[in-house]
Amino acid sequence: MENKDLRLKLACMRESLFDEGFLDEFFVQLEEIEDDEINPNFVESIIDLYFTDGTDKVIKLGEELEKTALNRESVFSFGAKRVVQEVNNMRKLFNDNNIDGLRAAYKPMRDEHFTLRSRMIPYGELLHLLRQTPPPPPDDACSSTNDYAESSGSNETI
Repeated sequence: MENKDLRLKLACMRESLFDEGFLDEFFVQLEEIEDDEINPNFVESIIDLYFTDGTDKVIKLGEELEKTALNRESVFSFGAKRVVQEVNNMRKLFNDNNIDGLRAAYKPMRDEHFTLRSRMIPYGELLHLLRQTPPPPPDDACSSTNDYAESSGSNETI
């Protein structure tokens, strides 16, 4: 697949993730931090870290909910909007000491996490693949790769 095709596919995947509410503006900020010379794989690394560490935490939380005593752990987010909403709901239930509600809220949070994971892993893989292909000539810019960035107020391209 050519660089232009990869960029277009990546732009479509990215736009879909935002349109469906999986990602928020924090993800755009992470993209803006990425630098081709200093940290070219920053977004890929964050995606990998989130799903390596996050998946283990989701499973551990499910196990903890089966016990009577609960431990509080922080949640790392990279702009995972829908997961964070579910986690915040669980935090409220935890603070209210609503253990039954907390147990019931676990499944939607877990489902959001794994749905996001199933969407973001291919996105990260495509980012990795794009970095391995030669860049297009300067006059072969793909205008659709900047559609979401323009609508979100960012001038960054993918």
